[in-house]
Order: sequence, then structure tokens, then C-alpha cells
Amino acid sequence: SRSKIFKDVKKEKIVLGFDVEHFSPKDQLDSRSFFQLPKNKFIIFAGAQTINSSRKGFNYLFDAIKLLDQNLSDKDKDNILFVIASGVSPIKYIDTDIKVKFMELIPLEDLPKMFSAANLFISPSVKDSGPMTIIQSLSCGTPILSFDIGYSKEYVENKITGYKIKNKNAHGLYDGIEYFFSLTNHEMHQYNKRCREM
Repeated sequence: SRSKIFKDVKKEKIVLGFDVEHFSPKDQLDSRSFFQLPKNKFIIFAGAQTINSSRKGFNYLFDAIKLLDQNLSDKDKDNILFVIASGVSPIKYIDTDIKVKFMELIPLEDLPKMFSAANLFISPSVKDSGPMTIIQSLSCGTPILSFDIGYSKEYVENKITGYKIKNKNAHGLYDGIEYFFSLTNHEMHQYNKRCREM
């Protein structure tokens, strides 16, 4: 049971080691130029130290990309770019018409630019007490697509600052990507604003 001393004290989760000034929105076009990314694509960012770990869920993300490849028009496929950063190369990835750019891990000082360059950040982890990248992305104004675990449970408001998926599968990620891809520029800007205010 809780201590009588603290029984009336509101419990709040404190996120350690997070610099809200550093993780703030940057100019999107400048950020894309910094990483040599196209200016006019819908960019989806995801990353992990090792994308080959089953707990990081990248198998679900790769299957979701295959679903997009099967269901989107050629024009829509050409308008999407996935940027995946990791400390290792993927051991299993199915080639599709959807463009995927693999990058090395991005230094902490450059991460705000990467979040700002992206329209959407995907955290496909299926077992994680965080990850910290969810907080970092929201602070940069970039909405989240994730399974309903870890920091996502507490910090991502469904269809307010992101899109949470109850069941861990590729179809949920596919639906979330389609949802964000279908939003108007105005609707995306509203997401950006709400993320920063979280």
C-alpha cells in the first residue's frame, strides 16, 4: 500500500534526461536538406539501435510496407519515403516499390532535425518501457504511430497526437500509415501543433 505521507500526492511520471529545448521543431525544408531528403515526399521515420530484435517490431513494419505496396496506387507509392535508422543492417527485408532509405544511427544532436524532416514517426516496438524517441518526436511536433505500450500509453493521445494500435500486427501499422497519409496539410499541421503542446 502507499505511504500515508504520500497518499494524497498526485503521481506523475518524470522523464529523465530529456531536453525539451533541444528537442523542438526545426524548419522542415532545412532539415530535409540537411539529410539530403526529397522536399516533396511524405516522409516516415523509424529507428532503433538494432532493427533485427523481435521486441523492436520491425518485422511488422516491413510487412506493413509490403501491404502498402500491394494496395496503394503507383502515384501514392511514389509520394512516400521511409527513412529507417539503425546501428545494424536489416537481415530480412522484402524489396518493394515503396522507397526505403536505410541510414546509420543519427547522432543525438541531429535527431531534432530528423524528427522535423519527417511527417510521421513510427515506433513499432512490441515490448518496451519507452522508447524515449516517442517523447522526443512529440516535442519536435511530429505525430506518432505505435502499438499501445510503454510511453505511448501515457503520452500519445489517439488521433490527437498520434495513432495507437491495440493489437500488435502489420495491418494495424498499415491502417495507421494510410490514415496519416490521407490527411490534408491543414490536418497534419494541427497534429504538429498538438504534439508540441502535449
